[in-house]
Amino acid sequence: MMMPMRKISMSDFEYSEYTVDYISGVMSLRKPQRRSLEILDDILGGFHLSKESDKESLKHLVHSKYPIFTDFSRDFPSFTFALATGVGKTR
Repeated sequence: MMMPMRKISMSDFEYSEYTVDYISGVMSLRKPQRRSLEILDDILGGFHLSKESDKESLKHLVHSKYPIFTDFSRDFPSFTFALATGVGKTR
């Protein structure tokens, strides 16, 4: 008899060791890359993403912290960071 499959969510895992400092160090991020990671961490640290996430609430949260942000370019939350040439984006 097969056991029913249980949906796994991100809350089932503990990622506390993957801090901005840890990721930045392991990936040898340069300042602009690290700053983008810090911003992403700041945004996502205060919001739980899921298929049922309220895109409008997230939009207002992001805009309140980073007024340069105006809207998502997709029907779902997506983030893109403009980084200058030669900062190691490929890495």
